[in-house]
Amino acid sequence: MSFLAVEMQHWMACGVIALLMLLAFIGGRRLSRGHYQRKPMLLVCTLLFSLLFTVGLGSHLAWFSIIPSTATLALGNWLPVFLCFCAGVSCAAGYLGKLFRGSTAVTLVALSLVSLVGPLVRPILSPIELSVEAQWRNGVCLQSHSASCGPAAIATLLQQTDTQLGRASLGRVGSQLLDDQAGCERLLARACLTSKHGTLPQGLLGGLRWAVGDSGLDAFAADRDPMRWPAKQQLPNVAIVRFAGPDGGSGMPSFIGQTNEYHAIVVHRRLPDGRWIIADPAVGWVVWDDEMFHRRFTGNAIYLKQI
Repeated sequence: MSFLAVEMQHWMACGVIALLMLLAFIGGRRLSRGHYQRKPMLLVCTLLFSLLFTVGLGSHLAWFSIIPSTATLALGNWLPVFLCFCAGVSCAAGYLGKLFRGSTAVTLVALSLVSLVGPLVRPILSPIELSVEAQWRNGVCLQSHSASCGPAAIATLLQQTDTQLGRASLGRVGSQLLDDQAGCERLLARACLTSKHGTLPQGLLGGLRWAVGDSGLDAFAADRDPMRWPAKQQLPNVAIVRFAGPDGGSGMPSFIGQTNEYHAIVVHRRLPDGRWIIADPAVGWVVWDDEMFHRRFTGNAIYLKQI
């Protein structure tokens, strides 16, 4: 699949979400006028639901991995739809002043539009500058920018999949990426919609799906419990870890590689003594003990599975 086709998929997905946003706005306005014009409960509950979705279901890669498309970044983003519904409700809310009704609706619609198109235009507004030739060390693609750990980790995962299953298993695009190891980081950064601020986890999933789109493999969210990975054959995988703070926390970060806080690594395997073999795009091969890995792991990882 060409980059043009991928970009068209993203914008078509945005069009679908935009249509749902319009319908949500109309539905919220009619519902508010008909039954909740003097009752703030609907607006309050919808705003709370939007917040819970953002920090709950919408904050885990498992939600995005069920969408069978490379445009997971747009199709999995339902926050704009909920915000437009809230905007429609606020338009007909008699308990709000006329000026406040209008300003609330405009603000919510503006936030929904930013949430919808922001991830797609960010690489254009804040492009990342990568080395012309990617550097590899013992099968690990080393990141050439502080924000490019995501694409470098994807390249490393493809290399490990090639070693385990053979080049033919990756399909045409994946094979071409490994044939051009010098340029694979730049190509994957474009596919993952990476900017100088980093990579969204959903973009990481979409980029990996693009790389294996014409093969018999697909990308899925791994189990949130790393101890189950070997039994479920979910290794190697690309895991999101967090270095700052007392533990990895939960949920999904806004960006990977934006700072030294969140980072993408490739988990190769677990040794019998409990240590983990890690391919770190920043330094190469490293070994983490079990306590360190569990402390840093955020609960989000993606792996390739034969379908």
